[in-house]
Amino acid sequence: MAGLALAACTDIPNFYLAGYPVAAFDTVTDELYRGTFRIIVGEPTGDMVLTGLASGTECEGVSGVPDVDMLEVGAIANLLMRCSDGRLIRGQLVYGSSRAGFGSAEDTDDSPYLILFGKIPT
Repeated sequence: MAGLALAACTDIPNFYLAGYPVAAFDTVTDELYRGTFRIIVGEPTGDMVLTGLASGTECEGVSGVPDVDMLEVGAIANLLMRCSDGRLIRGQLVYGSSRAGFGSAEDTDDSPYLILFGKIPT
């Protein structure tokens, strides 16, 4: 039985999940969304959760950089999110570093968004 427990522990993947702040601004409604962008450091995928400060609308989604194994500065990730009010948000994120970047998106109501994410230098 002890051997099983030890074997199960050694099967845990070795990765580092980092969470960074994210803000998105709807340029039509002037609503600010805040949340978290989580990535596996060095990997080209992540997930994002946003909440509208005025409306309380929640949006969740994923991002990914196609055709790469490791994330590099300047990489462009595709973003797809679904919101609690039924809207879809599609866009792109540009990595200015492995921990921060910016982007733009548009929802199914044709509202454009400006996005900032990551570790902000102090």
